[in-house]
Formats: sequence, C-alpha cells, structure tokens
Amino acid sequence: MRTTPSSFQKVAPMLAVLLFSILSAFPAWAAPKITAEGAKVTVDTDRYQMVLENLAVTSIENKLTGEKYASPGKAAGAAAKQLIAEQGVSIESLRPAVPVKRFAISEKTKISSKVEGGKAEITYVGLQYGTGKDAEFDDDMTISLSISVDAKTGDLIVTPEIKANIELVHGVRDRGVLRNSLEVLNLEDNLKIILPVADGVAFTAADVPKDWQKSPARFNWPMVWEAGLFIAESAKGCLGVWADDPKLNYGRHLSLASSQGRWDAAFEFETNDLIYLCDEIKGASWRLNVFKGYWVEAARSYQNQVMIGQWGMKPLSERTPAWADKIRIAIGSYTSAAGAELIPRDTAINFTSQGWLKGWNDGQIRAKNGNDYFPNWPLEYPTHFEAADNFPEQAAAIEKKGVHVFPYTNSTIIDATHPWMADKIHDRHFASWRIWQRFYPELCLDVVKKYGVSGIYEDCSWVMGRHSNNSPDGENWYSGDVRMHEYFNKLMPEIGVCGERNNEVTARGQHFALTITQYPEHAHPIGAFIFGPFIKVWNLQPSPAGMDPDDIRGFITTWPSWGLTPLQENGMTLKRGLYFAKEQLRSHWPEKWDPSAMHYFKGKDGAEYRFVRDHGTRFVKMRPDGGMDSIYWRLHGLQEVAAPGAGINGWVAYDGDKIIGMNPAVPFYVAENDVKRPPVIISSIPSGFAVQRSVVRDGCWLVSLAPLDQLKVLPSPELPAPKIEQSVQTLKVRSEKPVRFVGVESSKEISKGEYEVKALLPGAFAATWTEPVALKLDKAPQELGALPTTWSIHDRLSGLVYNTGKPDGAPSQLRPPAGEPPGQESTISWLLTLPAEKCRLEFVYGTEHGYGDGANYMVRVNGREIWKAYRRQTSENPEEAKAHKAPPVEKASVDLSAYAGQAIILELAVNGNQSGGSETISWLQPRIETSLPATK
Repeated sequence: MRTTPSSFQKVAPMLAVLLFSILSAFPAWAAPKITAEGAKVTVDTDRYQMVLENLAVTSIENKLTGEKYASPGKAAGAAAKQLIAEQGVSIESLRPAVPVKRFAISEKTKISSKVEGGKAEITYVGLQYGTGKDAEFDDDMTISLSISVDAKTGDLIVTPEIKANIELVHGVRDRGVLRNSLEVLNLEDNLKIILPVADGVAFTAADVPKDWQKSPARFNWPMVWEAGLFIAESAKGCLGVWADDPKLNYGRHLSLASSQGRWDAAFEFETNDLIYLCDEIKGASWRLNVFKGYWVEAARSYQNQVMIGQWGMKPLSERTPAWADKIRIAIGSYTSAAGAELIPRDTAINFTSQGWLKGWNDGQIRAKNGNDYFPNWPLEYPTHFEAADNFPEQAAAIEKKGVHVFPYTNSTIIDATHPWMADKIHDRHFASWRIWQRFYPELCLDVVKKYGVSGIYEDCSWVMGRHSNNSPDGENWYSGDVRMHEYFNKLMPEIGVCGERNNEVTARGQHFALTITQYPEHAHPIGAFIFGPFIKVWNLQPSPAGMDPDDIRGFITTWPSWGLTPLQENGMTLKRGLYFAKEQLRSHWPEKWDPSAMHYFKGKDGAEYRFVRDHGTRFVKMRPDGGMDSIYWRLHGLQEVAAPGAGINGWVAYDGDKIIGMNPAVPFYVAENDVKRPPVIISSIPSGFAVQRSVVRDGCWLVSLAPLDQLKVLPSPELPAPKIEQSVQTLKVRSEKPVRFVGVESSKEISKGEYEVKALLPGAFAATWTEPVALKLDKAPQELGALPTTWSIHDRLSGLVYNTGKPDGAPSQLRPPAGEPPGQESTISWLLTLPAEKCRLEFVYGTEHGYGDGANYMVRVNGREIWKAYRRQTSENPEEAKAHKAPPVEKASVDLSAYAGQAIILELAVNGNQSGGSETISWLQPRIETSLPATK
C-alpha cells in the first residue's frame, strides 16, 4: 500500500489553506443561464438578468443591488421612436443622389436562434429599407448576433456581425456597409447618465437639454465621445456599456434620448474602410455589466479590461520621459525669469503657437506656397519646420529654467503640390501610410536636434472620424496615429508629446493633451478618472464661460499669461498651479464620495485636498481633525457670508470676517494670504444694494452701489446711466487710519476707526487717506497727464478688477486699454482739490484707428457720470470706411464749477461699445482750465 511521506503530511494543511485562499480570491459565480426563444434571448447570472429582443437590450436587473434599470413595455416617445428606427445596418452608396439607407428587421426577415456551448446565436436573414410602396427588401443581407458571458469578468458580450453580400458589377461595388447597431432601451428615467464626453458630463432626466425631447443627442468617438463607454448610475449601483474593439478597426457612435419616463441609447460601430471595399463588419463587440457602488466601479472595470488589459497601456508614471509625470502647470506663453523661479523644476511646460515658425507671422509661408503649408519632406528638402530668428535663444533660456518647451508641429501641414510629394503620396492619407508614420517623427527629431527642446506639440485635431482617402497599408486614422506615436516614443524616448485631444487614441501614445470643456454646466470627473493615469490634460479656456471654473479633472489650467484675465482669477490660478506643482497633487478616488466634494486629491506627503461646494467652491486642505483649511474660495450668489481669513484683491467690501455688498448675480473670487487690501472697508450696507464697481488707488478708493435687481443683466454700454430716484442711506465704514469722505451727504466717526456715512443711493462715494493734489491754475492750465495716475479694467456688472497699469504715451496722450466689450470698461482717475474759482475740463478724444464699432467716452466726478459721448471709429463715408479711415478726433469741454474748492475723484472712463475689441482709445491733452467757454 502506498503511503504519504511524513514531510508531505506536515505541509499538506498549509497547501490546502494556500489553495483555498487562491480560489477564494476569485468570485464563485454560478454558471450563467442563457435561453433563446425566437428573437428573444434571456441571460441570467448571479450579477444580472438581461433580456435582448431583436437588436436591443430591453430589460436589465442588477441583482447585486436589487434594482431594475430597464423594463420592457414602456411607451416610446418621439425621440425613442427615432432611435428604434435606427436599428439595423446602414448602407452607403458612391452614387451622389442615393442617401444612406438603414436596412432593418421586417416581417419578411427569417429569424433563427440556438444556444450552444454557453453562447446564444441569433441569425437574421433578409433586411428591409423603408415601408409601404417605397420598401426595398434585400434577402442577401445577414445579421448574426452572438451573445455570451465572459467567465472571468461576468460581462455580457454582444457581437452584432454584418454580412451584406453586396455584389460586384464590372469588378467593383458601388455601395458598402457603413454601420451596424445595438440599442439599450427602456432605461429608467431616475438614472444618471455619465459619459466621457468633452472630458466628462452627467445628465439626469430633470436637467436633460430640452432639444433632446425632439431628437437624440449624438456623440462620435474619439473626437467628442473620448472613450467608448456609457454609464447609467442608480442610487446603489451602476450599469456599464462599452466597446470591445482591440485593433481600433472601427469608429464608434452613441445616440442618447430621454422621453416619456425613459432613457434610450443606441451604439454603433462604423467602418474605417473605403465603402466600395467594405462588405461586412465583424470582430467588434459591446460589453455590458452591472456593479454595486457608484460610477467609478464601471469606469474602473473598463480601464482595467480595455486600456490596461487589451491595449497594454502603461501609466505615465511608468513611461518615459520621467519628468512628464511631474508636470502640473501649462504656460500659454513664455514666462519671465522671475516667474520661472516660482515653479519647481520639471513641473511646467510651455506650448507655443505657429508663431515660433519662421515666416508664419510675416506671411512669407503663404506667399511662397499659396497657403499655410510647409514642404517638410523629403528630409533633404531645404525648407522644414524652421524657427523664427528669436526662438532658439528663447527656447534655450526657458529650458534652462526647467520649463519644457513644446514647439508647434503638424503632420498634415505639407505642400502636397511639391513634385516629390505628388508623385509619392497619390492622395493617401498621412497617418494610414506606414512610411508617413516614419517621416513625421523623424521631422520632429530634426526640430529637437536643431533647437534643443524637450517636447513637441502635435496638432492632431484631425483624429476625429473616418478618413476620406486610401489606406494602403491596412491602417486607418486611429490605428495609424497610435502606430506613429509608437515610433516617435522609440525614436525619442526623452521627448514629450502634447496633442489636442483627450481620448483613447492620443492617450495611447502622447503624454499631454489640450482640451476645451463643452458642457461646463454638466461637468463630471469621469474623464479625469479614465485618462488621468495615462495622459495629462489641461483646458484651453481658464474662464467660467468655457469650462468648469475649478477644473475638476485633476490637472491645472493654463498658467496666467494673458492680461485681460481677472486679477483675482489670475492670482487663484497661479496659486493653484503652484500647489499642484509643489505638492504634486494627484486625483484621489475614495470608496465613498461626499456629495459636497467636487473632486479629491492627495499630495506627495499623503495629505488630502478637495474641491468642495460651499457658497460657491472652495479648494481646501484637510486637517487631521477633519477640519478644512481654505487655499482659496470662489463665492457665488451671496450678499454676505462669513469668510475668516479671506480677502478680495482690489475690493473694498470686506470687513475681515464677512464679504459684504457684492453683486450676488455673478461669482466672486476670494484669494487668501498676502492679499493687498485698502485700509478702508464697508462693514454695513443697506438692504437691497450691492457693490457695482470700485476703483482702488494708493491714496483713495471709490465705490459705486446699485440696487440688486439692476445688477442681474448687463445694460447696453451706449445707454446713459438711467435716472433713478435717490434717497439718503446710511452705511458703516471701518478704516485702519484716519480718512476723509468725498461725495457724501455727511460722515461722523462713531468709535475709533468706525464711521457712519450718509450717501445718496443709488450712487457712489469715496474715502481718501492721502492729501489730494491741489490745483493752482493762476498761471497755466493743469495737464492731467503730468500727474501720476493708474488705469484699471473692471467688469461693468460686478466691478471685478481685470487688470491695472500705467497709461501708455506722452503726458499729452493717455492711452488706456479699451477692455473687452461689452462687459468691461477702463478708468483713469486722479484725487484732486479744485481751485475756488470756476473751472472746466478740456480734452480731445479719439484716434485715427479706423476699425471697430466705436467706443463710449465718459467723465465722472466722485463716481457720478457728468458727460458721455459715443465716437465712431470708422468714417461715415463708404469709401473712407472701406479704406479704414477714421473720423477726425473730437474736442470736448466739461464744466466742473459745481465742485469748485472741493476735493474730488476725477475719472476718465471708456468702454468699447458692443464689439470694439479692435478699438484704440486716447485722451489727448486732458487738462483743467479756469475760464469757462463762451455760451451761446
């Protein structure tokens, strides 16, 4: 009798425990039950029960949470009916008069089904286009629907394969298969639909756009629908539907509609082959699964299976160049040496525009080629991507500071009329041609060697849909782009690549991407989750109009580099950028998501940071005791809120603990620490009023207040200030030093540093803590340009300060910027004491710049408008206007006698009317004289 060795007897219990632990690490799912009855297939697993009828999933039950996501039998609304009409196969013709035809299942279709080897097969033979007398039945079209369950993941795999059997006539076809379809219908309307669209959006039935009731919303991969994933989230779990096409042979399309208490979605694969070559679609599947927990569970499954599993994508932290993973700041233009010193080394990149190229700005490229193209190839051809004269020195200096420079390139900007090009390319599409996939990286290597840059900016916005030219090497735009980047990374492993799209194609070969959030009101961080490990993304528009203002995707917006960004926004963006760079913040995804948290981050030391909703948005660092330290706070919709330790750059309506009196119809920007504030603040404001605008100077400030109901809509800039009944109102003002008040009815100090001020409201008043300039006009007029002054640009609706500076030009010609119409205006101001005798303000206004729609010039005293004129910038004579000839500059005189002997704040203000972004503004020879002009 064979006996077990004693040594094995000793280890056997340990092996049994080890074997049990290995087996228990995988869920012990029961075998799925799949049944088929005609065109209806039911799939029952431990996770879900799903029913497919014809080419649609019509019923879904999440057994993990006990919820039903879809139930059959609901009435179809107009949008849903349109989706149902899209079932089947799209056939495209080469004949221009023949539309794309959708062939679908009809009464004539022969349907057979079977279940074999754990897989259901449904075959539909014969499809029909149209109905009635226009019906066109083709008995040689076949759809084979394969339905199975992945034993490893539990995913339901649905593969709709199309065989059109389109005949050849004279050796060629004149039509071919364009798309196939699979629909998911009857989804409950209480589900939140979450899509990796424009970096991430989320819709509910309550806030779905109204036009979706009329027709479906449509998203195309990879340009807008950046990952082939659809998520429907419930209270306890979620449903995921995603594309399974490892070779990127097909495009993907999503249509989504909400109507009559249900969601409906349609999913399609589209051929990337030429239509006359395409007779079938095969080898591409859709996967469906349910999860317990919020949307991250479905997104994580997709990320692990497709991006890491099938495609073998490596996180940026495991790729070269190593510095790419440290980048947190994007700079829109060359930063100064002082600015570069603030940035930790290897944390910032500077992407350039086409302007770095020689001949771009002066038009020589267009003059030589007739368009904006470079010959570029062959590499021995003398004209390549050549730098402008000053670029090499600039690039070297910025690289030396540790900022990585990315000169603009484009693999499609070539001169196709060059004889060598015309002979070799023969209308082949660039990325689909293997030799072209070599040429572009080698051209970039030439740029790197010539100028010593560490990055390449690649204009790849063309990776967006079916290519229109030949694919001689079996590639398409998608797969060809990926293959091209594989060679780029092999050729230059230490060179970073920045593209223009945040999607699965760019994330497989690039390190960075630009993007623009298209649905800020529905922004969702799914894009940050899916692509965050693989590619760094930043938004091109650092303003609330074009993005979620807090950039919840987990990377930093453009480093402040443009003058017309609000000072408060600039300060916050810069501060946020430095935090992200120095702390190396990364997106963090906790198991439970606090409803008040917009996004989570963790720093290099493990500290947690959050964007939270709190009277607007706060960016905070979490303390060990659970408290929050604000890094900055963007307030919104409030007239008064406790804000200890916060301050507003350039604002007067702040008392150390509360933000008071601002316009609650617009966001307010609050930056903490080291904020320079005037020594005077408003501590109490009458009910129903808010700060409309303020002017802050070294020795004075002026504040204008208006009724709240007037501050909701921006008035037309050319309209004069409306005449509103004024009344004396009481305000309280606090000051750190003795002040005098200007433009008030009365004022008194009620306690040390606390003043009670009575002023006419709506209106304006000011406080001063320096001596006004006393004007003596007995010998000569006072030239205002000879006195020190500053201009500032502010928002006409909220008073938010955008920029400040010293006027350009000689003292006799003051040239402030016009601001961006119609929302902004600029002011130049002086604190003066007028002489006791009568006096007037004399000036000439306007320029000889004959462009734009004109500008409004205004004179204000103590915030009250006493003169206004609109000036055309183009001549009324059509011929002169065509030649951009401006009307002659104009003279004006404003009587200041009512303020004789008083201290005043004098403002020269301008706005660029409705669209005058090209306006130039000049106040010529502004001066104060004593004698009044003769009256008629």
